[in-house]
Formats: sequence, structure tokens, C-alpha cells
Amino acid sequence: MAAAQRHTANRDHLRSGPTFNPSPAGRRLTDRQPEDPGLIEATSTGRTSPILLKLVVLYTRPDDPDAFDQHYSATHMPLVDKIPGLQRTDTARFVAAADAGEQTYYRVTQLYFADQGALNAAFGSDEGKATAADYQNIAPPGSRMFVAVLDD
Repeated sequence: MAAAQRHTANRDHLRSGPTFNPSPAGRRLTDRQPEDPGLIEATSTGRTSPILLKLVVLYTRPDDPDAFDQHYSATHMPLVDKIPGLQRTDTARFVAAADAGEQTYYRVTQLYFADQGALNAAFGSDEGKATAADYQNIAPPGSRMFVAVLDD
């Protein structure tokens, strides 16, 4: 863990942009909690980097859920997996609204990056641009994307 440095509350460096590290298709990286609980890391091919930022994508309910799921699994996620600088990906399909309210969203995807510079570089790459273009094709109206800075 000598290469990893503890991040602090001062996160001005996040404004400079993150990058995606490609992970092989079908392979998901896992978190581990190091000795310092203020640092979350993902390991890819022996390289360790702190994860400070995530892109949260919320998809609304599609008109044809089966067609959406097919495209999402067979086309969209393989594009996501090629994004340079991507350190981790989590995906889930919502099955109920726990508060008994309307189930507005159908699926969530979370993409983790080292920082804002890594995220910007990722979507500035050819792979990132292809993924963003496919998002425009697949995302039902009302779908949203948010950038979140992880808490210490």
C-alpha cells in the first residue's frame, strides 16, 4: 500500500478529471478495506489506486424491458468494460420501492474512478465516446446520471 496515499477532506484535485481503466469483459473488480478505513481501493492486474469518485447512472423503466436488458447486457456493458481508467463497476435492477412509492427507476449502474480527471479522460477516449453514444440510444426518457464523491 506504499503507492496509495490517503486522501483527505481537501479534494480540489477532483476537479481536474478522472480516467477509466478497462477491465476484461465479464470481469468485475471487488473492493477491499485496507488498514486505513478512509481509503477504498480496487485492484486490477496488480495495480492499486484509490477510488474517490463514481458516476451513478439511473435508468427509468423501458417500454420493452426484455429488449432493454438484452441490449444492456450484450452491447452496452461490453462497451463500458472497455473504458480506460474504469476501476470498478456495479450494476443492479430494481425490484421494488422500499418506501411503497412509485418505482421510478428500473436499473442502476455505478462506475468508479480515481478522480474527476480520470472520469473526464475516460469519456474523452474513443471507448468512452462510444459508450456515451450508446447510452443515448438505450436510456429511456427520464434516465439520469450523477457524479458522486465518496465519503471518507
